[in-house]
Amino acid sequence: MYLPVGIYSKIVPFLIDSGSSITLVSKETFENLPEEIKQTRKKGKKTLWLADGSQIKNKGTLRLDMEVGGAVLEHEVHIADIGSDAILGLDFLMNHHCLLDWHNGVIKLNGKDVTLQSKKDQAGIFRVKVTETVIVPSGHELVVGTQLVRRGQGIHPVDWSGTQQAILTPLLSFMERHDIVVAHSLVDAAKNVIPLRVMNPTEHDVTLYRDSQPAVLELITEDEAVLDSQSQEGLESLNVIQSDDKECDEASFRKREGLLPEHLKELASRMSSSLSDTQRNQAEKVLLEFEHLFHSGSGPLGRTDTVKHKINTGDSAPIKQHPRRIPIHKQAVADEEIKKMLNSGVITPSESPWSSPIVLVRKKDGSVRFCVDYRKLNDATIKDAYPIPRIEDSLDSLCGSQWFTTLDLASGYWQVELDQNDREKTAFVTRKGLYEFTVMPFGLCNAPATFQRLMEKVLSGLQWEVAVLYIDDIIVHGRTFDEHIDRLRVVLKRLQAANLTLKTKKCCFLQQKVEFLGHIVSSAGISPNPEKIAKVTNWSAPTNLKELRSFLGLATYYRRFIKGFANIARPLHALTEKGKQFTWSTDCQEAFSILKNRLTSAPILGYPTKEDPFILDTDASQFGIGAVLSQRQSGQEIVIAYGSRLLTKSERNYCTTRRELLAVVYFARYFKHYLLGRKFLLRTDHGSLRWLFSFKEPEGQVARWLEALAEFEFDIEHRAGTRHLNADALSRIPCKQCGHTGEQSSGPEFMPTQTLHENGKMDPPGNVSRAPRIRVIGDQLIPLEVEGLSKEEIRHEQLRDRDLKFFLDLLEEGKPRPRWEVFF
Repeated sequence: MYLPVGIYSKIVPFLIDSGSSITLVSKETFENLPEEIKQTRKKGKKTLWLADGSQIKNKGTLRLDMEVGGAVLEHEVHIADIGSDAILGLDFLMNHHCLLDWHNGVIKLNGKDVTLQSKKDQAGIFRVKVTETVIVPSGHELVVGTQLVRRGQGIHPVDWSGTQQAILTPLLSFMERHDIVVAHSLVDAAKNVIPLRVMNPTEHDVTLYRDSQPAVLELITEDEAVLDSQSQEGLESLNVIQSDDKECDEASFRKREGLLPEHLKELASRMSSSLSDTQRNQAEKVLLEFEHLFHSGSGPLGRTDTVKHKINTGDSAPIKQHPRRIPIHKQAVADEEIKKMLNSGVITPSESPWSSPIVLVRKKDGSVRFCVDYRKLNDATIKDAYPIPRIEDSLDSLCGSQWFTTLDLASGYWQVELDQNDREKTAFVTRKGLYEFTVMPFGLCNAPATFQRLMEKVLSGLQWEVAVLYIDDIIVHGRTFDEHIDRLRVVLKRLQAANLTLKTKKCCFLQQKVEFLGHIVSSAGISPNPEKIAKVTNWSAPTNLKELRSFLGLATYYRRFIKGFANIARPLHALTEKGKQFTWSTDCQEAFSILKNRLTSAPILGYPTKEDPFILDTDASQFGIGAVLSQRQSGQEIVIAYGSRLLTKSERNYCTTRRELLAVVYFARYFKHYLLGRKFLLRTDHGSLRWLFSFKEPEGQVARWLEALAEFEFDIEHRAGTRHLNADALSRIPCKQCGHTGEQSSGPEFMPTQTLHENGKMDPPGNVSRAPRIRVIGDQLIPLEVEGLSKEEIRHEQLRDRDLKFFLDLLEEGKPRPRWEVFF
């Protein structure tokens, strides 16, 4: 005889065996228990003796809450390979004062008669499972769709043709665990979907997950189904439910009526105002179709096993750290966070040899974030080389799209299971004990790689063309509304199949302009996020290195939008050099002000297309090199990106031609992913570059540079400096040390001059005169009278300069002009 016992929302038939001194469950029954319950398993005796003298291996013990006859009883069970699902031993019968009545087939427990079952009887008793995840709002009652578990697998199969009357009996443990009320119901068990009425009397939403088992279904005969007036009075709580297979829960009702749940109304209200009524209705249908995918803000998160996070520490010994002292006023916060994580199954008590300390970090809004310091664990972890996409590539792939939807996972890391063997490594120590994570926690060095791998696996085949994935940020894009809706439905189906949930408040549905990866993307192009740029307006001048690095961090993130960023930021970067004293000079203030102005007025950059030709403008100055990558689209020249960098100390000694060639080589490589494999136009204001490319036998560095450029196919166009201001500005910046300004010509502002005549002779050194400073205004050269050096001072400095002395010696000795290759 068997006693049906409810164990954590599942019915397990226990074989009653008074000859067994202990109660046992099979390994299969143990594996079906909730993960947090399995974690409580302890070691037991190595072997167990059977009545026939044989032995079996004891796989551990644990205490279970066993629901029998409406009462929940705690009892210790042993885990072993046994023939039955479970065995109810003498220890249970005695501890709970059970009386067996074999004649009537009942067991008396706590004053109640509980009917025993034979194997034959079990053919008419089934567990039911929820067909899809359902959120039961606070104070609401609804009908949930369920299905039978293991239909037709009994020893005596049931004839499911016609009508099969049955009674649904709720499991007490399920109701207590979910804070929900499940009604006794009379149903037709022959239906594909069996309705179950539930009510949420609490002040928070309750989530019933797919495949959870809230009740037991027992088939009854037609005679048993006929209720006379007396029995009707005794079964006032019994509900008779008749419903359609496909429309038996509140979600179906809402879909039929077109009603959005509260947590999706706000999301729908943020959709683009340019949507027509028809388009808005289509979008709301998609929201209704996937309403359970969007987290309402309360209730459990999704949990996926598509990818499990592993922590490979190699041969490293466990690292044990002592707890850090938490300020008294923060201890209650830490305790509350631990309680929340325990209740949600995110953590579990631990017996791990590993331990990391916790830290409480104050957020900008004044609240406290609970963190674990995993730095030492990360040092011992072998790093995962799985690639994270480049932000530039992610943004470029949105070219041509008109509609965008961004999706953000709710506490995404906590939806990823942690490998069973590595959970102990995440253990953290608190004043209340040691705990470990059951899901992937924040702070692990390989967590971003794991999450990127998960998302690319879930959305396999959709990356770049349909959606762009960057760790837990997803953007779905489309050229037309209909295409976007179709793509969105495909992505949501994939996420639902992986049992992931989205954070409703952070999702943006059907927009023509949306924030993604710190940028604003639209059909027009890419621009910085105005919310972040707005902070720059009132940004005070940095007073220390930390404040300066904070400002440079923001500015550098948006450097692709700023012409000549490297040159402009040069004085600021110089302050960050090791060992340099922090002194805020006028140059620093000027650079700071220029960057603030450029950031707050940054242009919109275009998307690169596959068919339109690229144009690369390069230029070099004494301190830096710059470039503009653009593309001719529909007859207009559209800027794709700006680039710049400072010259190194050795590069500053290059001659003008060499610096110009360096700019070409560097930025051809920098924009290689755009330019390689397609012909482009190289524009420069230095005519000698065209001559350099005609070298027959180049040597040294020039040869290496020309070889690097050989893999590119391009035409060279010389453009006068007055028409080449886009790239020219990137390589130049006002410099008070040398006197250069953005208004001056590319040559030195002051230099001694000698005349080189057609016969190859120069004026004698004594005729060297002062040259005026030249200012360029429009196309006019205006001399400025300035006080210079004397002829003797100039000659003395020329003879001291190694490079100039080389030329002077050649002139004095009357030697012919050397080849250019000598100087490279």
